[in-house]
Amino acid sequence: MARKVKAKEIKYFVSNAPPRTALMALMKVVFTRAGVEHVLRLAKSEIGLDHFEGRSWLGLLRHMTLCQPAMLLLAEQTARALNTLGRAWQQRRGGRSGIEQVASVAQYHLARNQAAKDSRLRDVHKRK
Repeated sequence: MARKVKAKEIKYFVSNAPPRTALMALMKVVFTRAGVEHVLRLAKSEIGLDHFEGRSWLGLLRHMTLCQPAMLLLAEQTARALNTLGRAWQQRRGGRSGIEQVASVAQYHLARNQAAKDSRLRDVHKRK
């Protein structure tokens, strides 16, 4: 059973796994379905998996065999483009990683807030 608190939804699952199967193993299997469905949706919309109009199982397997390398090529090109964009974005930030960037921004704001606090304290002491 899985519960979505915000959506007020409860999902139940049935399995034929052995009774001693670990719960985490079952949950991993259950929630990989969304990834598989996403890949099939991409294959249907991007590379023509849904264009098969044959009547034989062998024909469907041949069509799927042709679609798989196309899907692999699409995935590799997407990964290459994302890596290129990631490198360009990192160079624009001065070559620092995301954690280093966040840490430097946080450190800047802490120092700025401390300087403002010190300035206010000096103003209060000058008035007295």
